[in-house]
Amino acid sequence: MATAKLGDIITIPYSGSKNALAQIVWISTHIKNGMGLVIFSADFKKEDDLSTLKALSINIPVGKITTIYANVRNVNDEVWPILGNSEITHVERYITHNIGGDLYIGDNFLRHLKPEEYKNYQKVLNSGNKAVEIYLKAFLEQN
Repeated sequence: MATAKLGDIITIPYSGSKNALAQIVWISTHIKNGMGLVIFSADFKKEDDLSTLKALSINIPVGKITTIYANVRNVNDEVWPILGNSEITHVERYITHNIGGDLYIGDNFLRHLKPEEYKNYQKVLNSGNKAVEIYLKAFLEQN
């Protein structure tokens, strides 16, 4: 059994033999088994140079997102294998989010949001591994 850590680079299988490359940018101590991922590549191959990859924005039914929130057990149970670990760049951009109407950076509470501000911050909605794979397939195969 693996143990997920911040900065871990993982692969997420989708659409048969394709693998998206992602990095863990947040492991919550506030939300049970919650973690945040950014997706770097639509069809990662082991020979790809990790240093040249940039986070992708993904269109899902709730809007455009950069961070996907999922269950850390997908990594710990090796559903999504760990390839390595790398420094996280621009982490605050990826983990500033809305949890229940409150603004957080990671697990650190900043303030209560006004209802008109909700749309300005990505809401933390944990997705199961199959939902993440469906998001990836829908977005990555059309781009």
